[in-house]
Amino acid sequence: LTAAWAVALLATLGSLYFSEVVRFEPCRLCWYQRIAMYPLAVILLVAAARRDPGVRWYAAPLAVIGAVISTYHYVLEWFPQLESGACGVGPPCTLVWFRQFGFVSLPYLALSAFLLILAFLWIAADGRPATLAFLNALDIVGYNYVDRWHERRELFAEQDRHDHPDWKMI
Repeated sequence: LTAAWAVALLATLGSLYFSEVVRFEPCRLCWYQRIAMYPLAVILLVAAARRDPGVRWYAAPLAVIGAVISTYHYVLEWFPQLESGACGVGPPCTLVWFRQFGFVSLPYLALSAFLLILAFLWIAADGRPATLAFLNALDIVGYNYVDRWHERRELFAEQDRHDHPDWKMI
């Protein structure tokens, strides 16, 4: 979750840098992407601090929405004839401020950030504490090595040693 928060923070600060320092004026689709990204920086910070893998249920929808908008925006940059007038106010959504390596643009960076956040949320999804059934299936109980056992270790380490002397505790 910390990695997901770092990506959201970097994307948020990057968008502010491009608009406030470099003076790229955001188009309408850029604003929609910001609406999806900025709350993620706060939500994922709180989730990382609380070690809350349940954050995926309210962070993933924002990241998916942002990824869809970013994808559409990126396609518009390559195929400006698809523009339907959605960006009637401000700069056109087909305007390419920069393109590095022939394909990296602002919508591409935003899309990459949303997809990275989704990947990190998926990785963190299995952050549940270990269950007794799971522990019974193991020959060695490695409380110190897997973060998902943190809660069980704190609550049951001494009890497990007493109740299950056959478990090899490391």
